[in-house]
Amino acid sequence: ERMEAAITTLPVIDVSCFITNEDSDSKQRTHVIQQLHEACVATGFFLIKGYEAIVPRDTIEELFELMHRFFALPPRIKAACKGTENRGYFAIGEENLSTVYETLNEDVEGKELGDYKEGIDIGREITPTDPEYGQPFRKPNNWPDASVIGEDWKPKILAHFDCMTALGGVLANMIATTLDLVH
Repeated sequence: ERMEAAITTLPVIDVSCFITNEDSDSKQRTHVIQQLHEACVATGFFLIKGYEAIVPRDTIEELFELMHRFFALPPRIKAACKGTENRGYFAIGEENLSTVYETLNEDVEGKELGDYKEGIDIGREITPTDPEYGQPFRKPNNWPDASVIGEDWKPKILAHFDCMTALGGVLANMIATTLDLVH
């Protein structure tokens, strides 16, 4: 029987050398890639810092305020944003991501239970003329009425989505680089 050491903290990796300066010290970049590789192998999880050039701290705080604004809306208004798969609002119990554990998702009456959360799935904007339109994760967004939530809500959400997409690209390239460490 193999004993694993208990993990009490997650590694924190400073990604700034991959964001702010493409020509940064190659030793520093190599060290960060090694840290990332070790984190992925040892824990499978990590935290990042140094991303503020792509995702400024104030935009994260603003996103929380925007989400609070949405989830404070009356249920009938949120329900008007229900959408197709992978897009739109879902109420508590309407999404079930735990289907792997089917026996744990039944209540005493044998009914399936959904997840205890509500949410709104938003992706990049897509038009019917896009060749990927209609494919999984390529559906139109279902936005709340701007007259109810505010004219600023949609553009700010999309701006944050763009920032996170850019950060995701940096992290994907970094993880791809770590694969060269595996032989």
